Amino acid sequence: MTTRRLLVRSAAFAVAAASVAAPVAREVAAVAPVRAVTLTSIIAPLTATMPADRLSFVPPHVIESRVIGTSVLGRPIIADRMGTPGGRVVLLIGMIHGDETKGSLITQLLRTMPTPVGIDLWLIDTMNPDGFAAGTRGNANGVDLNRNFETNWSYIPPSTTHRQYSGENPADQPETQAVEEFIREVQPMVGLWYHQDANVISLGGARKEIPTAYGLLVGLEPGTVPCSQLCTGTAGTFANKAVPGSTNFLVELPASDQVDAAMIRRHAEAVLTVAQM
Repeated sequence: MTTRRLLVRSAAFAVAAASVAAPVAREVAAVAPVRAVTLTSIIAPLTATMPADRLSFVPPHVIESRVIGTSVLGRPIIADRMGTPGGRVVLLIGMIHGDETKGSLITQLLRTMPTPVGIDLWLIDTMNPDGFAAGTRGNANGVDLNRNFETNWSYIPPSTTHRQYSGENPADQPETQAVEEFIREVQPMVGLWYHQDANVISLGGARKEIPTAYGLLVGLEPGTVPCSQLCTGTAGTFANKAVPGSTNFLVELPASDQVDAAMIRRHAEAVLTVAQM
């Protein structure tokens, strides 16, 4: 796909989503650092054979709302579906740690935006509703759900200092069980997991060009998030193993006081762009 065709596609999206203030490319130019790798060099070769109907969009509408499980305290974990059932499955988890809340604003905004034709989009605002209600990293049992997934799990004891208690056994928390079962069922080929406050993007999954392009769109540098304990039992690692060939990656937003409405919109637009790669 030529640069001109990519810009045409971005313009089409701006028309479809009346609330979009400016094309993604202009926003990226204002916030993203200059790098040797450019967005065009990543996207253009990959979208050269994109079907013409990918230039079309499905109006914003939740076509299915599913309770995939409940929390320790019985709160529902809800997955909303948009776009084209049977299309390429894309999953967003806005919040896994209850005190890292800004990613859920991205999933909420996406419900108001048209979805590209051919994308089967699932949105989960939070998989940790008890932690969100309490303002805590862990769930109601004090478990860090991003250390509780079954893949590469290892025991991390409870601590009020590091707050990365793994649970007593792999996937022994109801929230983890619900999300693992859901991922096995819907088989997302792209998954985004939002966190704070490291302000980096991980290059996880089978196709590193997808998180690389996302980072360029939103102005995040690739990086890793140091774990004071072991980085085991993480959600993205589980999803990449459970769905062969998939690309699940972690997006670390900055601290809450640095996240504004323009940043949330930039991330939402970036989701819809890389979902088509």
